[in-house]
Amino acid sequence: MSDVAYNRFAMALQVQDAGSQGALAREFVKVDSERADHADRDAGEPVGTHEPRKMKRSAILTSAVLAQVPGWVQQGRAADEIAARLGCTVGTLRVKCSQNGISLRRGDHAQRQASENHSKMSIALPTSIMAVLDARARGQGVTSRRLAATLIKTIVDDDLFEAVLDGEPA
Repeated sequence: MSDVAYNRFAMALQVQDAGSQGALAREFVKVDSERADHADRDAGEPVGTHEPRKMKRSAILTSAVLAQVPGWVQQGRAADEIAARLGCTVGTLRVKCSQNGISLRRGDHAQRQASENHSKMSIALPTSIMAVLDARARGQGVTSRRLAATLIKTIVDDDLFEAVLDGEPA
């Protein structure tokens, strides 16, 4: 800030004490304009051609966008994938989700707890059977693994072994 600009600003501060905020604002604008012109001269540009200050970028993570995040997490998308899709950093996404009570953890805690009470089993099925199971599962909006588990659970719970096997040896 030049001496002249400093003196004007100092005088404006004295005016403020006298109660004229409008005068203070006008002096500040003059000082700010002179500072910008001085920067233009230092940069070799014609005086008065400085660009106005850039406005703050509009919000990317609106409430409508944040409302979609739980669905993406449920689909199994990772935080970095969601952030890239939204055009923000993972840190920004994590902060905004935390502020809005949105969990970025994949897999429900209740599902993890329930899986601790289950045994795992692996079975080999012919490709043709697996194709039918996959198609049926898609039609019901579940995974083939979930459909197979539900079928077996129903057979056990309702004691349908004989009905399903129809007298054939296992």
